[in-house]
Amino acid sequence: MKNKTLIILLIVAGVILLVWKKVKAVVGLEYALGLPGKFKIQNGAQGKELHFRLPVDVKNQRNTKLIYQGADIMVTSADNKPLGRIWDTNQIEIEPLNTTTVYLPVILSGQNTVNLLVLAAAAIASGWTKEQRSVVFNFSGDIKGEGFTIPITASVLIDPLGNFY
Repeated sequence: MKNKTLIILLIVAGVILLVWKKVKAVVGLEYALGLPGKFKIQNGAQGKELHFRLPVDVKNQRNTKLIYQGADIMVTSADNKPLGRIWDTNQIEIEPLNTTTVYLPVILSGQNTVNLLVLAAAAIASGWTKEQRSVVFNFSGDIKGEGFTIPITASVLIDPLGNFY
């Protein structure tokens, strides 16, 4: 009976140690949003949709491999009008002591997106200053991995002329 109890305690201790290592690795992650790319316009359920990929550099500072399992993130404008969503279910390994780039698929749709695109086009055409033509995208939602859900909030300032021409 003592052997069974000892084996069970060792198994429980091993599971706790494994989970603890993963938690420490997840807490130690650093991320940086890159500039979007691979733009395309498609017809969608709400009219025209702007599709692009948003690179996120994830730096794993621990000696523990992690598995990214997806994201559910809302995209809003600077005044918090809804623009679109990031919905990703790809699984990607985040290597230990390394930086991995995860490309999130972004879909912007609806009237707010059309208004934003018209404003950006007008800014480019009229020669506005960098501050006048820059567009802010706010991101808020969750990233999933290793059985954990991590809340994320970030903003990206994009200058259509400076970033794409």
